[in-house]
Amino acid sequence: MVEAIKPHAVKPHVVPEPWSPDSWRSRPVKQMPTYPDAEALGGDCAESFAEFHPNNIRDTFRVLLQMAVVLTFGAGVPVVKVGRMAGQFAKPRSDDLETRDGMSLPSYRGDMVNGMEFTPEARAPDPLRLLRCYNQSAATLNLLRAFAQGGYADLHQVHLWNLGFVADSPQGNRYRDMAERLAEALEFMAACGLTSDTPRRSARPTSTPATRRCCCPTSRR
Repeated sequence: MVEAIKPHAVKPHVVPEPWSPDSWRSRPVKQMPTYPDAEALGGDCAESFAEFHPNNIRDTFRVLLQMAVVLTFGAGVPVVKVGRMAGQFAKPRSDDLETRDGMSLPSYRGDMVNGMEFTPEARAPDPLRLLRCYNQSAATLNLLRAFAQGGYADLHQVHLWNLGFVADSPQGNRYRDMAERLAEALEFMAACGLTSDTPRRSARPTSTPATRRCCCPTSRR
């Protein structure tokens, strides 16, 4: 007995929704805090305010430089340095509320939203914190540009990048040894006329002037 072959189910054609620059507003929001005064927010939108200090920014930048130079020296390939800073003030949370000793308050979502202290005043989302985040982020970027373009990130300063708390450790000694080898390599390159301003192609060709002894045979009669 031959069974009838059932036709394949035809999947319905799904028409994609039209896209627009503000179509994201129709999507569900999972990590948006509930502000008491929505009118004061003025728009949509983890570092800590307490850690905002030139020394902290310099030390973080110095760690990035150390890691990059170690990887570049060891692997022999360029390293792209990316710092998650100058604006990382928000913290996503799975729960809207945090409960301690029977008391529930809004979860701490980073200094961009509210304070870490477990008090109703600190945990209330404050849109004015967004302005402080913007100002501190701009100041951090300006300081990083000054370090990067002002000579601090120059390879000749590699000995200055070692942090004090690891200076006397085995890791600090290994870094110091690598820095000395790198300094010798830079001195060798400078002796060859190669600096950071030298075009890349200039490091490859070389000219070797030569003199030859010319013998002029005299004819015999």
